[in-house]
Amino acid sequence: PHVDRDPLVTSAIINVAQDVDEDWPLEVIGHDGNAYNITMKAGDLVLYESHSLIHGRPFPLKGRYFANIFLHFQPYTPYTVSGMAATDDAQHGKIKVVDMSKGKEGSSSSSSSPKTDNPGQSDFHYAAAIGDATLLEGYADVVLGRELATRRDVNDWQPMHEAARGGHLEAAKVLHKRYGASLSDRTNQARGWSPLRLAIMYHGAESPIAKWLQGEGAPDHDAEL
Repeated sequence: PHVDRDPLVTSAIINVAQDVDEDWPLEVIGHDGNAYNITMKAGDLVLYESHSLIHGRPFPLKGRYFANIFLHFQPYTPYTVSGMAATDDAQHGKIKVVDMSKGKEGSSSSSSSPKTDNPGQSDFHYAAAIGDATLLEGYADVVLGRELATRRDVNDWQPMHEAARGGHLEAAKVLHKRYGASLSDRTNQARGWSPLRLAIMYHGAESPIAKWLQGEGAPDHDAEL
């Protein structure tokens, strides 16, 4: 069971083919706290809030295969993990925010821990995910920035993993050189991907982000099954 990483707030699963001995349901924990099992047949589509709802398969597949296509959606407007529209305010090392539900503008420090459905996730995760190197570099408190740059979310993703997945070289450089972010830490309780593996998976071994990580001596660890 898991929630998808920010900013993938909504997702869709399309089942294209299956050969199973018994149904293999998707289990989703609703906002009401109840578990819902959804059985899919070939051609079915399930749309769900993947960043805020815990979901997964309750038991192993019994059959030969179950082929899905996954679609992930993120907000068009940049948002912080606290759900507010964000712009950079590097002069003060803060993020200016607009509370879209109340129409008020203010400023909120990235050091805060806003209520989120992904515990441990900070605005450094989001800045890395969208490649906002300016916001990362402009954060005034370097000591606290080092803590934010190595903070793990519920799936053990650090901002460096987000930068690697997104192919954001400049953001990765800032995280590593300014804040000392690790290039070797893995996701999922040290059994998941390293930043280099994510860069290769999403962008290829010859991509700028992968080549930089290789040049820095980053290890290539794949996820353990």
